[in-house]
Amino acid sequence: MATRSAPLLGLSLLLLLVDTVDAAILTTEAEVTTTVQELIGGEPASASLDEEQLEPDRVGFPLGASSELVSTDLEGRVASFGSAISDLLDPARLAEANPAEFGLEVSCFSNLPSTAYIVRSVGVERRTLVFSSSSGVDSFPIQFNADGTRTIESEIFFGGAMIFWSTDPGPSFEGFRGELSVIVGRDAEVNPLFVAEMIVEGDPFAEPTPSSEGPIIFAIGGIELLTDGIDQSAIDALEELDAVASVAVVLVPFQSYTYTYTVREEQEFELTAGFEARVQNVPEGTGVAAAWGRDFAHLAGLLEDALPEINGAAVQASINKAMNRPPESLQNDAASAQSNARGTLCGIFGPAALVLLSVLFLMKLRVTRRV
Repeated sequence: MATRSAPLLGLSLLLLLVDTVDAAILTTEAEVTTTVQELIGGEPASASLDEEQLEPDRVGFPLGASSELVSTDLEGRVASFGSAISDLLDPARLAEANPAEFGLEVSCFSNLPSTAYIVRSVGVERRTLVFSSSSGVDSFPIQFNADGTRTIESEIFFGGAMIFWSTDPGPSFEGFRGELSVIVGRDAEVNPLFVAEMIVEGDPFAEPTPSSEGPIIFAIGGIELLTDGIDQSAIDALEELDAVASVAVVLVPFQSYTYTYTVREEQEFELTAGFEARVQNVPEGTGVAAAWGRDFAHLAGLLEDALPEINGAAVQASINKAMNRPPESLQNDAASAQSNARGTLCGIFGPAALVLLSVLFLMKLRVTRRV
């Protein structure tokens, strides 16, 4: 597992080549979407949807989508809330070693007896590329095999966290859910090049049994996962939260993995990277929030609306610090680990993203709906 000298924020994909490469980016498309679906009595009610798309023809980074729904009580206090955010920064302008490209955050809570939410945030980027052995301005030769093929090694980078809480031990937790996933595919091939997924559903507090697919390091437990290296005031805030609600935390520390695939000289192909965060709560005093590829930015306010006696800022800071610790620091018995990570990072499609991206013209389209 690669260690980090500073927090790494972002969901990113890297083409990691043994030789520098002439990889022409022929087209780039991207989209971010967010959805908040209100459920009343288990049936769909109001919904908020937002999306922004990137297509050829005009410059248009960054991309961002956000959705929210809120209900208040008779005194004007927030009684239930759902929010989704999906951001994609300009990969052409991310020269730092570990850029924040995709950043997703989803959250919801309800203190009402019949209201719940399904909240979803998605980011997708597609690029059509072609590899060549030619050389010239802004291009670098590579050697192909005699049959015109070459094995490419790529790297995927991700991390995040989820938090669940409930103030009432009575309700059924059927439908309670949190999900973080990343998938990389090539062309229309059925089998993806890379998949990593973490799902927690049902009761997350009593011996949870999360499911996962692909290589992913995670830990699930209570507030003890968040207490390493924080001061006493932060510990006090976590203990106050634990005193008023059952709490479960999932940490997916920032990590990277490699995989390989074969390209043919001068043959176009498409790579697609998709990232998704999804949460669902149940009525009567429950909430769940997830961050994927970014620190939590809105958890503090959510907690303080849901549980006014809680220091939401301190809880948010503690979980952000925990998700940015190196994966090796997780010593929880429930941790699941597979590790084949390596290298440093440079953008969602690595060196190829910087070779010919300047010749692309990108246009963004925005659609916002509320029903």
